[in-house]
Formats: sequence, C-alpha cells, structure tokens
Amino acid sequence: MMTQFENRNVSAQTFQQVGSISYNFGSPSIDHRSTAEAALASHRYAEAAHGFRRALQDEPGNTELHYRVALSLLGGKRPNRLTREVLSDLKSHLLDASELPEAQALLLLVREDRGLSWRRFDLLPDHVREHLDQVDIRRVEEIVEHVPAPEARVWTALRARLGGR
Repeated sequence: MMTQFENRNVSAQTFQQVGSISYNFGSPSIDHRSTAEAALASHRYAEAAHGFRRALQDEPGNTELHYRVALSLLGGKRPNRLTREVLSDLKSHLLDASELPEAQALLLLVREDRGLSWRRFDLLPDHVREHLDQVDIRRVEEIVEHVPAPEARVWTALRARLGGR
C-alpha cells in the first residue's frame, strides 16, 4: 500500500513538472520589430505596419516605433492618395513620435502633400528648411524611398539633401 502511495506522488510530481515545462518553453517569442523592419525594407507595408503595431504593444511609449508605424501606413503612396481614416491614424502616430526630427519632417510632408499646398507656394520657409536639415541622412533616404511625392517642396528639399545618391 505504501509503495502505491509513493507511485502516486511521483506521478503527480512528474505531471506537474511537465506542465511547468510546457508553460515555460511554449511557443518561441517573435521579434515583431525585426520582422516589421524586414517587411518595410521589402516594401510590404501592411505587414510592416502590423509588425510595428505588435511591437508597440510591448513598448507603447517607444517614439521610434510610432514613427515606423506611420511610415508603414503610408503604404508607399503619396499622402494625398490616402483615406482620411488612414491619415488620421498616421498623424496620431507621428504626433506620438513628435520629438523625433524625422517624424516632424514626415508630418510636414504629409500636411503639405495632403493640402496640395505645393501648388500654391514655390518656396519653403527658412525655418522649415532648417528643420529638415536636422533629419539624419538615413531617415531622409527612407522618407524619399517610401513616400513618393516629388511635387511636394518638403520632399524635394529632402531629396536635395541626398545629392547624387
């Protein structure tokens, strides 16, 4: 009788350990940010936006991720081709990332292109040019690549920073 009781304890312990192992070593964690970066680089914008949003769930205050979501939401299109709903979502993310110079530059580009103000004015104000000069050159390349708006003055000023690249 005693042996049988001990066997039950062992069985119960073994069962409990297996449960613990499956809990601790369940599905592998996914690096949503890396997956989203690869998608953005390949111009798979919906996948990139989804991945960056998933990464934001873990880091809701990450301004860089908010900027990356906004860039992805553009979907490789110029801002004046987007719906109001998408633009509203995009602007919300850019405002959450407003401390980043690239987010401010992208917001300027979105506002200019959406309002088609490049049709009414020829020159960018000096303070806007000065601001665009603060954007890291890698981010400038990224904006020019993913936001095709060559008529917009902000886009043209950013493109000019790239020189012959």
